[in-house]
Amino acid sequence: MLNAFQRACAQHYADGDFAHVETLDQVREQGDTLFTFLMVELSSSEDCDGRDESVRRVDTAIDNLRDVLDALQAMDDGMTGNPAPAPAIATVTLRFCPQAWIRDHAVAVDCEHPDSWTVPLPGFLDQFPTPEEWHENHDLRDGMRAARSAPRWIRDWSGPFEVELAGDQDPWSQHAADEA
Repeated sequence: MLNAFQRACAQHYADGDFAHVETLDQVREQGDTLFTFLMVELSSSEDCDGRDESVRRVDTAIDNLRDVLDALQAMDDGMTGNPAPAPAIATVTLRFCPQAWIRDHAVAVDCEHPDSWTVPLPGFLDQFPTPEEWHENHDLRDGMRAARSAPRWIRDWSGPFEVELAGDQDPWSQHAADEA
């Protein structure tokens, strides 16, 4: 059975052409991979458990599609075959350290989910041009958990937390080495 978010999607996607589907198996049988993607993303089995989460997921899909559309529109009309690969963008890996309040102290807790994600190095350095900026600007550093590349559970975490650099990274010297 479909949940309310999936039913809304089926009723409105492609002018309601798929409003008749009642299960994910029927969705897959339609042969429309974008519709299938949306219906899977909105499923309860994928932890889509509320209106806000369903809206966030569709917004993320729209953002991703806009990025693809922009890339396609930027291509030369006469281009055939494979486009040249995009240059590799250096990244920084961040680690999320979830915490819980215990006797008015934030205490680290274990997590069962992936706790790291990458962000592009240039954007990271725009926000944190020096190691001192990284260590002193707690609010901006904590805001890094809202990056689109961060796992959903991290973006949704409501308790205390810290964001740190994963491993022994030094993005500032990495950038200097890339510049040389």
